[in-house]
Amino acid sequence: MRRGIRTLLLTFLLMFVFASVSVCAAQEDAGGQTVYDDAGLLTQGERDDLTEQIASFTDVSGWNVFAVTTSDTGGKSTMAFADDFFDEHSPDQEDGGAVVIDMDNRQIYISTCGIAISYLTDERIDRILDDAYGDISDGDYKAC
Repeated sequence: MRRGIRTLLLTFLLMFVFASVSVCAAQEDAGGQTVYDDAGLLTQGERDDLTEQIASFTDVSGWNVFAVTTSDTGGKSTMAFADDFFDEHSPDQEDGGAVVIDMDNRQIYISTCGIAISYLTDERIDRILDDAYGDISDGDYKAC
């Protein structure tokens, strides 16, 4: 009887380890890139710094976060572009958001999803954006 329980526990332990490894591999494949500088506003060093900052935040929060620059929203509003971007790049994760610098419409937008909506209220987003517009005016896109 004891041997049967040990075998059962060992089987469950091995299944858990293999499932964890599979999930981690899938997350690496799906969630590798977090900075998309399609408008070419950032240096390689700035992209690397942002990638590290986002990775640290993601480790703590569990959220998917993206920093995006674009010069072509494909005719969409900045809000629609940001919301669609998050949905397309985070299909299996509802918590998080995307910060978009949109050079096409000359706007900055923060799209939130899931639990991030509770943390990043409209008032907080407005304060963040007020500060961000100062950085953009100075051409400091990374700080934005």
